[in-house]
Amino acid sequence: MQLQDKDPFGYPVSAYAWAIGIAVLGGAVRYLNHTGRFSALVFARDLVTAAFAGLLTFWFCSYETISGPLSAVLIATAGMMGTRALREFENFYRFRVGLPAEEERFRERLMEETEIVVIEKPENEHREGE
Repeated sequence: MQLQDKDPFGYPVSAYAWAIGIAVLGGAVRYLNHTGRFSALVFARDLVTAAFAGLLTFWFCSYETISGPLSAVLIATAGMMGTRALREFENFYRFRVGLPAEEERFRERLMEETEIVVIEKPENEHREGE
């Protein structure tokens, strides 16, 4: 049954436990591999972010009827990605409603704020050695 036919909170607690557990494990792996000094507050923040990203990925996998090991890999990867996964979800939503992705909006704003001067090389100018 697809998510569009099912209440997102209608899954058994065990399904949420394994999905959040895998995502948190991914978040812990990232934190431990990319941090020099341990901070309990940053570690907790990263685990909460990983859990949220994993939960969204769990629901996305359900919506797209992705199950089994592939959904576990996607959920763990989203947990490792943390806020980057959330940005990807944001860009996905923007695409679905016809808005430009965040990076495109940033580039457009930068182009508006920055004056770019293009210097063209005359066509009759020869290169050395020709």
